[in-house]
Amino acid sequence: MWRSFFCAIIAAMTLQVRCAYLPLTSQRFNPLPSGKLVMFEVTYHHQWKWFEMLPFMVLGALGGLLPFAACSRRRACGHVLPQDESQTHPLSKSVPLV
Repeated sequence: MWRSFFCAIIAAMTLQVRCAYLPLTSQRFNPLPSGKLVMFEVTYHHQWKWFEMLPFMVLGALGGLLPFAACSRRRACGHVLPQDESQTHPLSKSVPLV
């Protein structure tokens, strides 16, 4: 996801430089007929209320706590889980694939 975000930022910056400073012909480079840099533009006219942020705060807390609980449970129950051959001898699984 970070890679996609980074690529989108680089593409937007490239278009902005191309539109502002490097004219293609006598007219400036126009990626969209509307003259905007991006196809969809979001503008906010109102501030967020506290009750609108509550679901996002709960999702963020759950997104941090659930993986932590799953990892700690796996560590606590690690002696009960069966060991696969690929965990003890990883080369025996990967060499035939090459």
